[in-house]
Amino acid sequence: MNYRTLTPTFSLSTKKSWNEIFIPIQNGEVYPSFDQQANPRIELKGTWKKQRVKDPKLSIRIRDEATINKIRNEIKGITLPKFDDFGLFDHELPGVENKIYHKILPHNKGMETYEGGVWYRKIIPVQKEIDKVYLFKALAMSYISDLFINDVYLGTHEGSFNAFSYDITAALIDGDNVFAIRVHNIPWGSRIDVIPAQEGTDYFNYTGIIHDFWIDILPEVSVRRVDLIPLSLDHTEVTIMVRNNSHHQVVYPMSFDLYSTKINSKNLGTSFAGDLCDKKIKVLEDRSLTIPADSCEVLRFMLDTSDLKPWALLEPSLYVLKSTTPFEVLHHEFGIRTLATSTQSILLNGKPVFLNGMARHEENMHRGRSLTHQEIVEECLRLKELNINFSRTAHYPNHPLTYRILDRLGIAAMMEVPLWQHEDVHFKTQIKRKIDIQMWRRNRPSVFLWSTQNECNGNQYRLAYNRLLVNDLKNNFPDGRLTTQSAAADRPGYADPSMRVLDVLGYTLYFGVFHGQEHDTDNPYLDQAYLGTRAFLENAHRFHKKPVLVSEYGIWSSTGEQAQIDLTINNLRAFVELRNLDFSNHETTYGFVSGINYWTINDWFCNHNVWIQSMGFKTLDRSPKPIENRLKPLYKRLISASFEPQKDQNLFKGHLFINGPKTVLYVNKNGFDASKTPYLVIRGDDPMFEDGFDIMITHKNCENRILSVEKCEEIMVFHLWTLEPDFLKQMVALTLLSTSDERRLHVRQIDCCTTLKKR
Repeated sequence: MNYRTLTPTFSLSTKKSWNEIFIPIQNGEVYPSFDQQANPRIELKGTWKKQRVKDPKLSIRIRDEATINKIRNEIKGITLPKFDDFGLFDHELPGVENKIYHKILPHNKGMETYEGGVWYRKIIPVQKEIDKVYLFKALAMSYISDLFINDVYLGTHEGSFNAFSYDITAALIDGDNVFAIRVHNIPWGSRIDVIPAQEGTDYFNYTGIIHDFWIDILPEVSVRRVDLIPLSLDHTEVTIMVRNNSHHQVVYPMSFDLYSTKINSKNLGTSFAGDLCDKKIKVLEDRSLTIPADSCEVLRFMLDTSDLKPWALLEPSLYVLKSTTPFEVLHHEFGIRTLATSTQSILLNGKPVFLNGMARHEENMHRGRSLTHQEIVEECLRLKELNINFSRTAHYPNHPLTYRILDRLGIAAMMEVPLWQHEDVHFKTQIKRKIDIQMWRRNRPSVFLWSTQNECNGNQYRLAYNRLLVNDLKNNFPDGRLTTQSAAADRPGYADPSMRVLDVLGYTLYFGVFHGQEHDTDNPYLDQAYLGTRAFLENAHRFHKKPVLVSEYGIWSSTGEQAQIDLTINNLRAFVELRNLDFSNHETTYGFVSGINYWTINDWFCNHNVWIQSMGFKTLDRSPKPIENRLKPLYKRLISASFEPQKDQNLFKGHLFINGPKTVLYVNKNGFDASKTPYLVIRGDDPMFEDGFDIMITHKNCENRILSVEKCEEIMVFHLWTLEPDFLKQMVALTLLSTSDERRLHVRQIDCCTTLKKR
């Protein structure tokens, strides 16, 4: 390994006294829970002093004594009490280092591309108590951080999106303490061994102390981590890790109570699970641990949950485990759910579900990635308002509060390791370094899927990399989530061999934009948005025989607001024809698309900084675009039983030969209500041409709506569900609009259908 490359600080470890239970270890200590508890804490947010520096070679070197001293002396004296920081700039933390040049103009420079280093310094007063342990905790610093307290080096962390912790007890003094944090953001594209590694990435590389950081004050003997993993709907595995920092062996008794929860507008965004407690519903058996001096022991037991209500999409049931010890009272929030797959569906609690999703970048125009807790709550509520039951949380793990709120709203999530468009050389490096295994979230029922990467090539090593991560998850640290990836449709194609070890096929599908024809983002091919998408999905499922998740689809509003709507609806037509559930929420015999995810809810800043991405349903200032009003009612039909099962309604059967430009197919003389069926299906053929045609639906007040098919096939599906129900209730006629006098269309049957048959 290159001497300049840092060693990972995270591992999964076990020992005989832990009964071969694998425990996450970081910096030599149990990787703790980052939940807020009732223990006292010292908040570190506020105004800090800062000074920028640039030395990426220094930042990535292994931290031997010489390197640590070079870092310490980069700004001479900055780690010492007598350093004069009067000339340093003020900066509010947490907060991105990058300056926001302007806040809204699309297709223009919007964010300072600062990929470099910065020192943050502050005097923190501490009333240090004897027999207490002080843990420094941070949720995200980008990308490499070094912590000094009173000139004592505490450690180095690598990774922009994962939480970390240090025991800082020995470094603290009673009184004023000098905290000096050096953060260095390695420029994307400058190295092959960082995550992400590619330049020109389609999201922003923020520098700084991004999310919350604080000091937990704990008793010498304390619970460091609690994992609650449902093994079935009847049994949840509880694993508790207790650390004894004292110099003598202790017997550590614990009692447990189980509470139901009550979620409301006041506690939706709380970080403290105790705020959710409603009624005590169960008292569990008392337990105890014997813990030798200066060591950690693990307690594991099974919680009977057979009488509890499972967590469900948009109908979440959550519980709080209250743990009482001689020194502290802890609260941990969890839900009960199981995940599995069939050849066509994702199964939640044994039943097939359809995930109607929308991605969200962790970002806004005022703070970049450093959102406030209230802003995270508001963002999650906006997702729910759009009739969403699933969200891909961008290309990276989000702030932990995001997943807690999704738990409480009943919205599923897909969380991703931030490997973006990697090649073989990057995969070879990560297989060796294994720094990606630091990206974990547990206890969160909303996290259905763990994605290993986004739109990568590296077809020789991608399978090996996926296998490494999946085996580690399934064998050493299982938590019931499913595995997937977000593979580009053309890298290498539907037969992608790296899908072999994953539970769910995940593809980004941009037919009509990037795939299916010569690239032309200014003039999308709307027919390919339907035909190309449908053909790819059918081929992928035929080859792999696994359920499919469309992890991205959509297009920029800068192409044209109507084009954004039209292309997206054409995508939806392909998805709905192949989805695993019908409109009455019953599993079909032929469908296999178990989830879709529009990219994204809001516009966002790009790392290449040539423009602001405009694919969102909303602008950067959260103003809705026309696509939001058009798609919101359609999405509602995808998350609820929007049509009652009923027999097909035949409108015509026989032989109708059409060779003119405009022919009436059906006159509604009997007051048939077309709003009760989602599909109009025409069976027929054209011996001359394969190109499709339009159907005009006429309302009684002479308004018209047009539906289209792109190709003349034996079975042609027109999607009535994409039109307004009130319009369809008053339908008076169907008219076929042919594109040419030379056509020889032969129509044999016209039906309104609740479900489709396999083509």
